[in-house]
Amino acid sequence: MLKVYKNKIDIEFIENINYLLDKYEYTDSLYFYSTNHEHKEVFNNIKEYICKNNILGKKNLLDDLYIVIRCVKKIDNKRSFDVHFDNYKNTFLLPIKIPPIEPKGQFFIWENTRNGINGVLSHIFSKLFYQNFITRFLVRNNILKIFKRINCDIGDIIHFNGFNSLHYNENVSSERRSILIHSNRGIKNSSIINLSEKLSQIF
Repeated sequence: MLKVYKNKIDIEFIENINYLLDKYEYTDSLYFYSTNHEHKEVFNNIKEYICKNNILGKKNLLDDLYIVIRCVKKIDNKRSFDVHFDNYKNTFLLPIKIPPIEPKGQFFIWENTRNGINGVLSHIFSKLFYQNFITRFLVRNNILKIFKRINCDIGDIIHFNGFNSLHYNENVSSERRSILIHSNRGIKNSSIINLSEKLSQIF
């Protein structure tokens, strides 16, 4: 399922989103969530653009669309190598700011790490099995070499199944900003998944 679409996003749109983000002052990394109405202007701009230009394709514009903006700075490299699964089967990664020199916070993926996950318990168990300090240590020290690096430039889109595929971003030499658009939840109507999603926005 992994696909990379080159030069898909207009530079004018990217500059506009960066302009809106520049209004916020932050020394550490900053995350924006579409469920937080405090940043309504930014997310309205994103939703309007992707719908008007059919960026994701109509079949992916589902009711459970969940958007995250990641603004990661060098000072906060603890966010790097955060190996994880998503709660959604469709994830679209749109980089809107990339460091000029390595490391650039590029995207790494282990496609189809798990399959046949259709229940809350199996989902949680496999997340606990893979998303821990041991995996992060192996990845950070380049011991676990099964992940594939996907180079992506500003204006490109990476489309992948984050529910089945383990993935992460490397560290950065300066700030990197990305828009993550999720749709099609892997497990529907789960209060446990809803709670974990809310907790991830805090911690």
